[in-house]
Amino acid sequence: MRQPLDSKLYTTTLIDALVDARATYGDKEILEDQDRNPLTYTGLIRAAFVLGRKIAGMTQKGERVAILLPSSMGVVVTFFGLHAHGRVPVMLNFTAGEANLKAAIKASGVKKILTAKRFIQQATLDDLVAALGTVAEIVWLDDVRKTIGLKDKLYGLAAGAAPKRFAVKTDPNDPGVILFTSGSFGSPKGVMLTQQNLVANARQVAEHISLDPAWVLFNPLPTFHCFGLTAGAILPLLEGLKAFQYPSPLHAKQITDLLPQVKANLLFA
Repeated sequence: MRQPLDSKLYTTTLIDALVDARATYGDKEILEDQDRNPLTYTGLIRAAFVLGRKIAGMTQKGERVAILLPSSMGVVVTFFGLHAHGRVPVMLNFTAGEANLKAAIKASGVKKILTAKRFIQQATLDDLVAALGTVAEIVWLDDVRKTIGLKDKLYGLAAGAAPKRFAVKTDPNDPGVILFTSGSFGSPKGVMLTQQNLVANARQVAEHISLDPAWVLFNPLPTFHCFGLTAGAILPLLEGLKAFQYPSPLHAKQITDLLPQVKANLLFA
């Protein structure tokens, strides 16, 4: 087991932890999904800051903004994009049904839901999104990305070079995410985790399991649950492992075909 970490590494914001990981492990490929267009640390940081600034233009600092996406590069970029600009991600369980999702939206005070047309069409969730659109504004990330121009790209280059200068200042004890129980017993119950909670959980795993930065971690678990988010997305990014995100744990054939192709060392299931 490695030497105990400096306590300061546990008490940090998510953006600072991501930037520090780049400094520790180098600007390596760190994130990929089934589209097979991997991002390096810098690519992830640039994408997060650019998309996050677009979302910031339609929200308020500290606002809770819902994400309705499967495990993918898109959900990770969106999650960190919200943090880069001081917004709080609210992860919605798209399998929970209309009533439970509306209850979660009401409980968290969400005004906007970020999602993608491709996902909604492939998952045949058009009726669900239409219903949710009656209680919150649906923001299509596909359309947001189409508005990214040269000025945004130049901003991304600058933010990628000095992200701590460009990030909206937050505190480790500020909200990091809001997750919800499944609603099996009554309405879904919201759980707020601080940024420090999320970073510390990832660091604690790494203290007990020897993780090799050369490994590839394959995560098909949803980021609307704590394990898929903390272990499947945040942990590998902070510990230098390339994270391969896959949208469903139910696709046994596709997953087993992909594992050797992406040279996965760890599989969550």
